[in-house]
Amino acid sequence: MIDRSKAAVRAFLEAERRFHAMVPVPDVYSMLFVRTLLWFTFFALLYTLVTAVV
Repeated sequence: MIDRSKAAVRAFLEAERRFHAMVPVPDVYSMLFVRTLLWFTFFALLYTLVTAVV
């Protein structure tokens, strides 16, 4: 189970890195904002999955 969760987090981080490479504005604050939105979405989905199962 832990290996699956580590693989999921690793895949998410890789997707985040690729997404940042495609962002047309290389501004640090813009990347920080996008990263915050991505992590918020990830944890919101995770919360939804956990509360739906329990």
